[in-house]
Amino acid sequence: MITRRALLRASGGAVLAVCAAPHGARAFAATDDAARLGAWLRIGADGVVDIFTGKVEIGMGTLTGLAQIVAEELDVPLERIRLTAGDTDLTPDQGGVGGSTSTQLGARPLRNAAAEARRILVTAAAARFGVAPEQLVTEHGIVRDANDATRTVAYGDLVTALANDPALRTSGESTTLDVHGTATPKDPRAYRLVGAPVARLDVAPKAYGRFRYVVDVRVPGMLHARVVRPPSVGARPLAIDDAPLRGLGDARLVRVGDLLAVVAAREWDSVRGADALTVRWSAPSTRFPAMGT
Repeated sequence: MITRRALLRASGGAVLAVCAAPHGARAFAATDDAARLGAWLRIGADGVVDIFTGKVEIGMGTLTGLAQIVAEELDVPLERIRLTAGDTDLTPDQGGVGGSTSTQLGARPLRNAAAEARRILVTAAAARFGVAPEQLVTEHGIVRDANDATRTVAYGDLVTALANDPALRTSGESTTLDVHGTATPKDPRAYRLVGAPVARLDVAPKAYGRFRYVVDVRVPGMLHARVVRPPSVGARPLAIDDAPLRGLGDARLVRVGDLLAVVAAREWDSVRGADALTVRWSAPSTRFPAMGT
């Protein structure tokens, strides 16, 4: 049986990486429990930030915006963000995508999780330096002492502070799911990355033919299908001649009740087979209402 994870890995469409860095050791184990910080983001010893969202890209640049928001809250370069989207084995359940709410609602838990992760990292750095957290600032994936330029530490060297996968409070559900820590997210007036023009994550792979679409999925034993539709609503198949399918590879007819389809190992064979199949249909049993009613 093909699992969802195997299907997504075969398509290659579930992960958008701004960076090409290999996976380093993650701060904590994978989880899709929305009440844990690790469900939303993980920071590796290499400083790469993996973020997870139940939202997906449907052409509006949503995932690029989500990556910007996390990079802004964590004060890391956008190139260090690696985003996994819509993998139901790995990402939180944020309902569907629609109504132009993926950024408006879907970004909130990521923003809050990133702010909480930054707070934890700063607290760990303060303990290391023996100073108050308020004396520290973050930039480019490091924590530094505002009063002593020699005191700096990279996020990757602080990930043990996240090792217990901190708990978060949750509110809402599905499309309105949100999480909350004790940190306060940045004041938008301090934004440097959010609102700034950046190259969309999905454009270059599409322009160079490297982007993997659903039609590019290939898994062992996979078949392509094309539904043979009736000429009018309510029409039923009375007689079927599948002789035209002979010679079209392994194309064959599949019937489930009144549903007809042609399946084949090669997509083009299923397309040609569906076009070639001869079906005699009944007169429609129902009609659409008149336009004036």
